[in-house]
Amino acid sequence: MGQTVLSLRQPNNLPLLRQICDKWGILLIVDETMTGFGRTGEMFAVNHYDVVPDITVVGKALGVYCPLTAVIFGEKVTRIFDKNLFGHGQSYSGHALACAAALRSIEVLEEENLIQRSQELGAYLGERLTEMAKRHKSVGDVRGLGLFWTVELVKNRQTKEPFRRFTEKYKETVVTKIAQYLLEKRSIYIPSDKFGIWIVPPLVVTKEEIDFLLEAIDDALVIADRESTES
Repeated sequence: MGQTVLSLRQPNNLPLLRQICDKWGILLIVDETMTGFGRTGEMFAVNHYDVVPDITVVGKALGVYCPLTAVIFGEKVTRIFDKNLFGHGQSYSGHALACAAALRSIEVLEEENLIQRSQELGAYLGERLTEMAKRHKSVGDVRGLGLFWTVELVKNRQTKEPFRRFTEKYKETVVTKIAQYLLEKRSIYIPSDKFGIWIVPPLVVTKEEIDFLLEAIDDALVIADRESTES
């Protein structure tokens, strides 16, 4: 059976990719390391598209940032190991503390309805960001799900020329200026090595905290607007 890993930059294509994989006997592998466990308003982001992957990779929130990752196999893959040994061992395999943290974190997600909270507050966050984007000519796009959003920053909305090119990840650009402003003036941390502003608050965030965050970002975007080439 042929196997490959598909890099998914356009999630809306997932149903089509599932069809292609089924047609040609290819494994569909989904990386949920950052998007799993309620981050997007579903237990896994792939659930938004009614697609069942053959292999799912999870980590980070799984063990509440204790050293734990996991690879989840679908039935198509697990059948292979009925007659074939799967030899796998790592330094932290079966780590008792991490496994206990993972079990408890899943219980908390369910007990405190954090996935539903991610849906509701994520919808509010997305609406506010979309409205904010209309006021700033440096915003090329706003996209996200649940409590996982990004604001794409561009020099010109017509040409979509970015402020930071792929070869300039660690150079000082408008993105680093915005990150510095938010940290020093508003005590808000955002990654400074991205191509825009990542907004990924914890699932326990409050509406008031989101408003505080958005007010600060609204002010910070003026920095990018000043360097925009759009008239």
